[in-house]
Amino acid sequence: MEKDEIIGQLQAVIAQLERENELLLARIRQLEVQLARYENAHTPPNLRRGGIPVAETNGGALTGVDAVIDKDLASSLLAVEIKADVLMFLTTVERVALNYNTPQQLDLERLSLAEAQQYLREGQFPPGSMGPKIEAAVEFVENGGERAVVCRPDVVVEALAGRAGTVID
Repeated sequence: MEKDEIIGQLQAVIAQLERENELLLARIRQLEVQLARYENAHTPPNLRRGGIPVAETNGGALTGVDAVIDKDLASSLLAVEIKADVLMFLTTVERVALNYNTPQQLDLERLSLAEAQQYLREGQFPPGSMGPKIEAAVEFVENGGERAVVCRPDVVVEALAGRAGTVID
């Protein structure tokens, strides 16, 4: 095979990969739009972004207040209220981890309630990171939930079957 033929074939393969990449990116964008629509349709209004917190005055009127609504804890409370068996927390990481983002990182498949509480006390799950999800998972299981699962959105089915994510029970 001549050098020019090899270069031509390489260019053809690169062009094909670029076309396929464009198709994949377009499909990813379509799925992101579908996911956003699904989340908007299936997330209770009080757990969506942009809610306005209010407090009742002595006269019974509602007034706006500065507040942050912890969506993880609100989800946990709602799940307890409706007597859900399983509560899922969707996030960007494969699994909950000890020593996160260090050379000693240890991804966890399962945490008992006692282990989750212990690691929270030890500061393994910081407030601005996994902490609120683990606290809410503990709250859910302590109040009658069978288990909580932390996983990425793309592995929900596998996580429910125990093949992905982290289970807290």
